[in-house]
Amino acid sequence: MIKTIVDNRNCLVRIIELAPHQLTELHFHALRRQYLYVMEGSPGIQIGNSFHYPAVGEEFYISQRVKHRIIGRHDITR
Repeated sequence: MIKTIVDNRNCLVRIIELAPHQLTELHFHALRRQYLYVMEGSPGIQIGNSFHYPAVGEEFYISQRVKHRIIGRHDITR
């Protein structure tokens, strides 16, 4: 589920909720930088060729043109 909170020229804010093993498409943004904040759960986050398994409260900054995706996980092991 993707819920858009704000979408204008300067900013896009979304809440993304993924089922276990669901993932977003590997993609990049040509004109926007992206900030990710983990509100709940234990997602996997791929940034370039690196994989991260953040805890609630962790955040990531992704530069323009850097491929990334979010992966829903069923476990909470790191």
